[in-house]
Amino acid sequence: MKTSRKRRPARRDFVATAGRRSSAPAPKGPAKPDQVAPTASAPDEVSFAEVVDMIQQARGRALSAVNTALVDLYWRIGEYISRKLEAAAWGEGVVEELARYIQRRHPGLRGFTRPNLFRMRQFYETYRGGQKVSALLRQLPWTHHLMILGRAKRPEERDFYIRLAAREQWSSRELERQLEGALFERAILNPGAGTSRGADRRVDDDRLFLLAHVRVKEERDPGHVPGVEPSREDGTVSRDPSYDSTTS
Repeated sequence: MKTSRKRRPARRDFVATAGRRSSAPAPKGPAKPDQVAPTASAPDEVSFAEVVDMIQQARGRALSAVNTALVDLYWRIGEYISRKLEAAAWGEGVVEELARYIQRRHPGLRGFTRPNLFRMRQFYETYRGGQKVSALLRQLPWTHHLMILGRAKRPEERDFYIRLAAREQWSSRELERQLEGALFERAILNPGAGTSRGADRRVDDDRLFLLAHVRVKEERDPGHVPGVEPSREDGTVSRDPSYDSTTS
């Protein structure tokens, strides 16, 4: 007797079916626009600007403090190396060994190569007797000193650029421009330019510095009157306290 086999139902593609069932319905309606950050009101803008100003001032003071510490460090290293060499305790080869020692033992310390160590020595030996600019040395970045040492050969020329760069707060680019333009030489060759009494005036160090200060202002503002500061918002003018037309 034959036994009948039950037919199995056809196998369904559960994966495809599950995929079809799990697909999310298409969203209805237009997509929501991205949220726009709220803008600050005018009073808030003023308050925010004050906070940013405090941050910038603090950063400026921090950078100035770092610069002062670095220049002081380079001065002391230059003094140490100079005294060792002068006392014949070291030869110049020892300075090279020092540079290799720093690089080997402290690879994270940058800027203490043999040429830089000798520049620190030059920095110290150039200004160690300079009473006029000793207080200004730490007001300028190290980059300024390298530029002045490399370009200005005469002591009075170096003093001149140090004093003017510190007073005018020149950037390295502005200092480079004045060095390229030979401001010191122009002030010597034409000391009466921009003054009211011309070449009859005796030019000492202070007068030379002042004349160059006036010349820089004239180059920036062709309408500048020597001894008079630019107009204020109320229309008045003030005299430059560094200018004295009666000095001879």
